[in-house]
Parts: sequence; structure tokens; C-alpha cells
Amino acid sequence: FKKCPTTTVTLKIPLTATCKKFNWDAPDAFDNCDGVSVTQTGGPANGSCIAPGTYTIQYTATDVAGNKSVCSYKLNAYKTSDNENLQSSEQFMLETLRVEPKQVYIGWVNNSGYKNDYFTIEKANAVTGNFEKLVVVNNKSNDDAMNNYAAYDVTPNEGDNTYRIKVTYSDGSTQVSEYKTISYKSTMGINLFPNPAIDEAWIDLKNFESQAVTIVVSDLSGKIIQQQVVQSATRAPYHLDLSEMQSGLYLLKVQAEGKRALVSKLQISR
Repeated sequence: FKKCPTTTVTLKIPLTATCKKFNWDAPDAFDNCDGVSVTQTGGPANGSCIAPGTYTIQYTATDVAGNKSVCSYKLNAYKTSDNENLQSSEQFMLETLRVEPKQVYIGWVNNSGYKNDYFTIEKANAVTGNFEKLVVVNNKSNDDAMNNYAAYDVTPNEGDNTYRIKVTYSDGSTQVSEYKTISYKSTMGINLFPNPAIDEAWIDLKNFESQAVTIVVSDLSGKIIQQQVVQSATRAPYHLDLSEMQSGLYLLKVQAEGKRALVSKLQISR
């Protein structure tokens, strides 16, 4: 094929219209021998009234020997209040971060729905600082109207959480928003029992299920008495052997990777 479109073709439809007639140039095909025929085999007919939506336009070329070749591309028809180039008026903004019980609300606005595919909410890794995929949100419009979007981080880190939004367009290109940071502090504490303890105690780690957790017991001067690493916490209480420790007051610290440490007092009384 010659001149087979390699990117999405767009058609702007006035807000007051239900469709718009659209004529396009059919692709040409060539062969070493004469007699190649080109037929449209997919999508709305050339010159028809196109309603808003995304279509696959397909042409098939057939030579005299019956060999076939296909030209296929996307047509994106969308409604707009402005028949001029919308590039200068496009808006894409991470607008709101808000701490809610056990989660962070993430809100953004965008008016390029006519060419969007989907959004990816990215969160900075608390250890490396690299942005990683948190959740994907589908595009919800096919026009240039301003739309509000929202997503939630249901596992925020203790302390600072940094987010940004990446939009992926229908042609595969992307754009990234500015990033914003919000501080999160949960009401979660350490459930330690019994406390005071004698020779042993148990820690409830169900809030850290499947996470790597470091458990440190230190005296009040900060000297580490014992330290344990749990590679993957479970919902079952974790056992602490205190039989070799003297009676007194200690500090118990529990820290999951990338999260702020939780600290509780531990009393050993014999």
C-alpha cells in the first residue's frame, strides 16, 4: 500500500450535530504486475455521516493472482465546541490530594477525552524515589469537555506520599502531570500481648500481611537487644521469645519496608 495512515485520523463534529459527513482519500496499492484492486473491507463508508466514536478503517488490496494485503488504521470522531486546533486549550492537571480514613484521595481534571486512551496513577517508591504504577483509570469521554477524575491509594505509606498522573493517548504517546506530595498518618498502632509480659509475647501483624517487616526490641537508651526480620508477615500473631531478657521497660519497633516505624512500650515483669 501507498499512503496508508500510520497514526489515528481525527474528525471534529460540532456539538449541535449528531454526525458529520467525512470524505477521505483511499490508499493506493501497487504490485509488480498490473491489475491490483482496492476495496474497503472495514469501518464506516467513505463519505458517510460519521457519529462520535472510534472506528477501524480497513482496505484490502488483491492482485490478479489472488494475493491480498491489508491497510488498517483508526478514525476517532469526537464532538467539540471549537473547530480550531485545541492544543492550546487542553488542560491536564493533578488537582487534589486528600487524606481520608485508611486511604488517600487523588483527583485530577482533563479535557482531551477525544484523544485519550487511559490514565495511569503513579506513586513514588518510598525507598528508590522511582515512580511506579498504582492504578489505571479508563478515559470517560470522547469530546473536549472538562472532566473530573478520581482514584484512591488504599495502601498509603506512613509519612510522605508522592503522586503523578500519566495520560496515554490513542496514538500511544503519553504526557505526565506535575507531581504532588501529601503526608499520611494512620491511627494504626502495635497490638502487643500480653503486656506486661513474662517470657514471651505476640505481635499482631495482620496490617502488614505479605510485607517484609523488621522487629526491633531496644532498651530506653536505644541499645538493640534483639532484632528479627519477617520476610512475609501473615495474619497469625508473631511470637517473641523474651526469656533471655531481664525485667524492665523496653521499646518495641515494627517497621515495614517503605513505611514509617511504629513504636510501642514493652514491659517485662517477673
